[in-house]
Amino acid sequence: MNTIKLTDVELVALAVLFEGQNEISCESRANDDAYPNGRPQSPEEIILDKISAKVSALLWNPKNKINVGKILTQLRK
Repeated sequence: MNTIKLTDVELVALAVLFEGQNEISCESRANDDAYPNGRPQSPEEIILDKISAKVSALLWNPKNKINVGKILTQLRK
């Protein structure tokens, strides 16, 4: 297992990145005309979803007390 250390700002930015990527993937799968019921997730999308879930769990862990709103405001300036 590998470990990565992130600041609160980096963790929030990573969560925002994953959120955007997940939205793009969902739209892409839903709009794929070759699959009337939506394209299934690719192996890469499945892995990204698993990593995204871990990032979200860290971000919203009550022990961390990260001020997400304040950080998002700073990132979007």
